[in-house]
Order: sequence, then C-alpha cells, then structure tokens
Amino acid sequence: MKRDFFLTRHSIKPKGNDVEDKKYKGISKKGVALARKSSKDILKYIEKGPDNEVIFLGGVSDEIRTKSTADVYGQELKRMLKNDPNYVVITSEDVRWQTYDKVAGQLKEFIDRNPDKKIIIDVPFFMNEFSLKSKGWLDKEGKPTPYLSKLLEIGGGDEEKALKYWMDNQGKIEGLVGPTPLQVAKGYEQGVNMLQEYAKSQFGDRPYVVGIVGHSFEADTFLTYVAGSGQIDSNIYSQLSVGKGIIKETELASVNVKPDVTTVSYRGEDTKAQTLETLVKLIFISSFLFSLLFSTNITGNAVGVTKSSIIGLIFVAIGIISAILLITKRKKQRVNYFILNK
Repeated sequence: MKRDFFLTRHSIKPKGNDVEDKKYKGISKKGVALARKSSKDILKYIEKGPDNEVIFLGGVSDEIRTKSTADVYGQELKRMLKNDPNYVVITSEDVRWQTYDKVAGQLKEFIDRNPDKKIIIDVPFFMNEFSLKSKGWLDKEGKPTPYLSKLLEIGGGDEEKALKYWMDNQGKIEGLVGPTPLQVAKGYEQGVNMLQEYAKSQFGDRPYVVGIVGHSFEADTFLTYVAGSGQIDSNIYSQLSVGKGIIKETELASVNVKPDVTTVSYRGEDTKAQTLETLVKLIFISSFLFSLLFSTNITGNAVGVTKSSIIGLIFVAIGIISAILLITKRKKQRVNYFILNK
C-alpha cells in the first residue's frame, strides 16, 4: 500500500425479530441505525485530512450487506454535510443506472470542477479481492463451505478462538481445502492497491484516501498482516485487538502510510510499523556504531588493534548479511515488511 486507507466491517445482519431493512438489503433495521451512528466516526476521520482531499469509499465484497452498509454511510454523510459549503458528497443514488465508464467520467469532471472542496465519493464497487465465495469461505449459494463449518466447529462457537486457530495453523485443516491467512491478506492488499491506482488515475494530483467495507476474519487478518511485518499469528492479532475480540460490525480502522513508517489506528491505539527501507537503515547504522565502538577500544598495541578491527568488521558483515536476507525475503514473498512498535 502506497497511500492511506480505511476500512470497516459490514453492519448487523437480519436475525430473528431484527428483520431486514426494506431499502438496505442484507442488513437489519438495527444495522441501518448502527451504520448511521458509525458514519460519525468516519466523518471524524475524514475531517483530519487536507481541505481538498478526495475520499473514495469504493470497495465492497459480493455480499450485499457490505454494499448496503457503504450506502448507508454515504447517505448519512450527505445528510450531515448538506449545509457545509466545504464538502461535496456523491453517493450511489446519484449515479444509479449509469454505465461504469459514464460514472467514471462524471466523477472525474465533478472533481475537476471543485478543486478546493473536500469530496466524498461513496460509490462502492464489488471487487473479487474482497469476495467470500472466491476464497472458499462460502459456496455458490452463499452457505458456509465444509472448510468454514469445520473451522467454526473447532472454535466451539467462539469466532475469535477459530480465528486464532486458523492464523496459527496457517489455514491448514486436515482433509479440507480453504483460504490461508496470507492469501486473504494479500487479496485485501491487492484490492486496496487497485482502488488506489484507480483513484490516482482519476483524481490527478489531488490528495486522496480510499475506503472499503469488508468482513470479520478477513479484516482482522489484513490489519494483523499490515501491523505484523507481513506475518500473521495470534500473538500479533491479540496485541492489535487489545483484548476486545474480532472486529465489530461497522467498526473503523485506518492506516496512515509514510515513507518511513506505517501507522495502524484501531480501537484508540496507534500501532507503528516501520517499512523495510527503515529497517535496512537501522541495521546498517547499528552495525556501523558497533564497529566504531570496538575499533576505538584500542589497547595501543598491534594485537589490540587487530582484534578490535576484526570485531568491527564482523559487526559490519552481520549488518550487510542481515540486510541482504531481509531484502531477499521481501522479494520472495512480495509483501511489505513492518516491525511492530506500539
């Protein structure tokens, strides 16, 4: 990921007396109310950005509840900001029944005509990278696959327990095939990158941030991946989730990306993750300082000089080898590496 982004989980699904909303399919009436309430959190996040920023909530899964959740966000943001001259909000209803190319053209034209305003584009598109069916969680009818059913059985009704088991076993369940944590995380990473590339092509030099609405398990895994040096396990997840379980319906998380550090903001905590380039620099600097420390510890005789010089060279060699191994590992797995630093 080269730029900032944010994500939420979808809102509450219909269950029992909490029936499906007539307008927003896939989420319940309480779910609509919750999404409206959570729109305030999204607005607080948006308000922190530059005055002419474009906010593009553009990615959802093939489950209608994710799109409906995003649509509620858009309508509520539009309602809250209708009298604010510094904001413009475009929602799915504003571009309904139009082709993709026509929508893209209209959005670009609208952005160009409002260079000084903050523009919120809530026009979510289904992206396969966020799909539950394509990864093997659900079958074609939308029902849990044997793999997911077995995983939930292992958790004994505790979704977080199932998630931790899945992470620590790298998705392996004997006799069954399903997604691995790394596959899920890379899928989300690719989806975010695609949204960012699209935004870059459409919004010109304007600052922008993209947003997605996804699912628990997957969102938890992706955030763990970003905060955990490209690694995914229950320990990293537990540090990030601060003992509050899996991501809740409509809960917001954001990621701030800078050249030297990436920050995951979630549940009131900022987890700083240093980039590969910074890690390499730290390795070289540390090795160099250690070499200086030993090389200046000279006893005044030739033997002392030789020993200290050799020790100094050893530290330099360790630094070079460590950096090479780190770079090689990154190229092999093609992921961004971070170090957890809360």
